[in-house]
Amino acid sequence: MTSTHQTARSTRRRRPRAVMAALLVALLGSVALLAGCTSNSVVAYLDGSPVLTVEEFGEILPGVEQSLGGQANDEVRSQVISLIVVTRIARNLAEEHDIEVTDDELAVMQQQVGTVEDPAAQAVLDGVAEASVIKQKADQQDPELWTNALNGAEVEVNPRYGAWVAVEGSWTVSSETSLSEPAGQAEQQQGTGG
Repeated sequence: MTSTHQTARSTRRRRPRAVMAALLVALLGSVALLAGCTSNSVVAYLDGSPVLTVEEFGEILPGVEQSLGGQANDEVRSQVISLIVVTRIARNLAEEHDIEVTDDELAVMQQQVGTVEDPAAQAVLDGVAEASVIKQKADQQDPELWTNALNGAEVEVNPRYGAWVAVEGSWTVSSETSLSEPAGQAEQQQGTGG
């Protein structure tokens, strides 16, 4: 009788340990999942793949600021992120639907979009020109193609930089929902006496 009683007690003791182990595994999995979604080294993801890293964003902003004649505010930063994400969505759409952009078409659109001196900032503008041509050609194929591509894109933005939101029938990054200033921004302002 004692051995049966001891077996039942030892089983009860193991159950809490097993439950604790399962909870620990679930907790660690959740933390890893959340850490992957909001990695501090990535500004935005498209369909699970990084579109823009913090390092790349840091290389682009000085040229944008220079072209604007001052420091970029949250709205400008959000617009830059949006342009880069939309450019990637356009390139994916072009690949999926065999939309080709000729050098001549790109050159005409680049004239309309404009130029800046900084190569990193210019790359963003070149992407905008390319995305504009892709959108025009997609609209010619099917007026819903562009909208469907935007609506179907799985975009995640690091909460420090805002959120991907629908605005006036399109999508953009809104800085109004950001959790805090972008990494390094507070230090930068302290260093300049701001």
